Amino acid sequence: MPQLDPVTPGDATFAGYLQSVEWAVVDIFNGAFTFLGETARPVAMKFQSHHSAYADALAKLAGASAAPRANQTLELILTARLQAATDETAALNFLFGLENKLVATHIFVANSASSPDVLRLLATIVPTTAARCATFGSLARLSTPLVFPNGPVEGALVGDGSDIRLGFDPSLFPVG
Repeated sequence: MPQLDPVTPGDATFAGYLQSVEWAVVDIFNGAFTFLGETARPVAMKFQSHHSAYADALAKLAGASAAPRANQTLELILTARLQAATDETAALNFLFGLENKLVATHIFVANSASSPDVLRLLATIVPTTAARCATFGSLARLSTPLVFPNGPVEGALVGDGSDIRLGFDPSLFPVG
């Protein structure tokens, strides 16, 4: 992603922080692979590559505030939590929770950031991370309400199409 606008010092610090978090997640995925079978492992490997790409993109926006390595404190805590996993379901539940925490962390930064490039990047990261959370929850066979612990990323209310915050009400727009 080419940088188009200057990044404020505060947003550069946020980007460096998120970069360190993404690198910690990349490292944690390596430990989770040992529990995953032939269906889940390729999915997790693809998702790990996304986290690596996000870390690279965040580093570019962070500039001098780029993290020199993974967030070691976070990685230590996550490693200890992953060690509680004893099978694939437990690892998938762990990864589900991890992705959900990432969504919340990125949204927290998005609510504080003002630099357009940082906001554009977060706007691409958040929905795909939320989708990964739902994917891991589904692979772990969580019920639908549990797959969205904080509710859907977007609003779930519908209306007549006049309010940008609302979806289209099926009763007002029937098929056929």
